[in-house]
Parts: sequence; C-alpha cells; structure tokens
Amino acid sequence: MNKGTIQTLSNIFPSFFAKKFYNRLLHPQVKKIRTNELETLEKAEKEVLSIQNNNIQLYKWGNGENKILLVHGWEGQAGNFSDIIEKLLVENFTIYSFDGPGHGNSSGGKNIMFEYLDTVDKVITKLDIKNIVSHSFGSVVTTFALSQIPNHKIEKYVLLTTPHTFRNYVLNISGKIGISNRAINIFLKKIEKERNEKIDELDVCKYVQKANVEKAIIIHDINDRIIPISEAKEVAKKWKKAELVEITNTGHFKMLRTPEIAEKIIEFIGNKNTTANTV
Repeated sequence: MNKGTIQTLSNIFPSFFAKKFYNRLLHPQVKKIRTNELETLEKAEKEVLSIQNNNIQLYKWGNGENKILLVHGWEGQAGNFSDIIEKLLVENFTIYSFDGPGHGNSSGGKNIMFEYLDTVDKVITKLDIKNIVSHSFGSVVTTFALSQIPNHKIEKYVLLTTPHTFRNYVLNISGKIGISNRAINIFLKKIEKERNEKIDELDVCKYVQKANVEKAIIIHDINDRIIPISEAKEVAKKWKKAELVEITNTGHFKMLRTPEIAEKIIEFIGNKNTTANTV
C-alpha cells in the first residue's frame, strides 16, 4: 500500500493500524550483517549475560587501559561498529559491545524496544563502564539507563545522533509511512498503559538531567534523513555537559563507517586536545 492509502485506511480503521504499527515499531526487523561486521564479531571474546529474562550476547575486543562500551541503534547489532572497533583496537582500547534484546544473537520478548531501555544500565554497572559511544536509538536507551544509575559516573560519552522525545520519534516514523493521527494516538495510549508513565516523560532531555556524565559530545549530520538534526540541537541546548558537533556527508548510518568519526571518538575519549566542529 502507498502512503496515501495507508493514511485513508488508518483513519477508517485506527485500532487495526495502531496494532500493526505497535508490532512493527516495537519489534526489530532482521537485517543482513555485512561481511566486515561478521569478521569483527568473530575476533571478539563472547559471553552471554542473563538480563531481564533475556540472554544478551556480549562481545569484548582488546585489553587496553581505556575501556569503552558501544551501544547500537534500533534494528542494529554490535557488528555495526566494526570500522570503529578496528580503529579503537589500534589505539589500545578495551572495547565492549552487545546485541540488544531481540537484536543480533540476543533473545527478546514481547516489547523489545522497552526491554532494551531496561537492559543497558545492567550492562554498564556490571562492566563498570566509564566511556560510552551510542548510535541513534542507542542514545535513547543509554541516556535512560544513565538516568536510572545516577551514582555511576561516566567520564566521556559520545552520542552518534540522538532523538529528542519518544513522541517525536514515533511521529517521524509514522509520518513517513502515512499512519493517521487517530491510529497514532491509540498507539501512544497503549504504550502509556503498558509502561505506566506518560509518553512525554520519555524524553532524552529529561534523562540527561539525571545522568552522571562528566563530558559529552553529540555528533549529528546536518542532512540526517532518519533523525533531523533539530532533535540533537534540542538535547544539546538543555544539556550543559554536551557539545553539539555538526557534520556533513555521513548521513545517519554512513557515519559508523567514516574514518574521521572514529578519529573524533578517539580524540575525545582518549583525552587528546583536539576540537572539531565539522568533519
């Protein structure tokens, strides 16, 4: 069905389309893993963690002094960071990553998106992580996790794009598909009932106010078609610990394979005195 047809039908049958959207949005689709991603995953030491009734696949590379956790986005997996991981290994980092619930080689239950929200703080505290890199929706789950563990201090945090609110995230996706506002309102009410919290409380700006982060940067492409840079600007405006680094020519996903981005991460977390506003 095209966007116009979906718009019309979801106005007529909002409950049906709200259910379809719920099942699509809260459950990740399986995506093909690139050859280089598989090669990087094969190099890792592997361990399975039992968290929130799920088996979470954990990966570790290297044994350097500087420890870092990489948190992938929605419908991603740890291998998405393969290019960045290879660069970090050269710089003598110890790198951890994991497949979120229902992603990659990890199991997942009914509401995978929210299981992801409720998992990351357990990983951070178990591994005693002080440095983090997150991508896209991974920035939402990470900031939420940090808001749940305010006594755990993070020294350096790099957000490779970030949404602002869950409401905006949903409206951005539904707008591209053509789901009507009637259906989306039913969807949001269902989420509020299940989570027992208001949708507008699901807000990265609110999470970061409770997070114990010494210093952060948000790297976001000005032409990102998945998450508009206005989302990142809103977070940066309300988070005094964070600097927004505006970049070009990387889009939303290509930044994970852009050498300059890996170098910026190493400069920032590795305490090198280099500042950049563009890449």
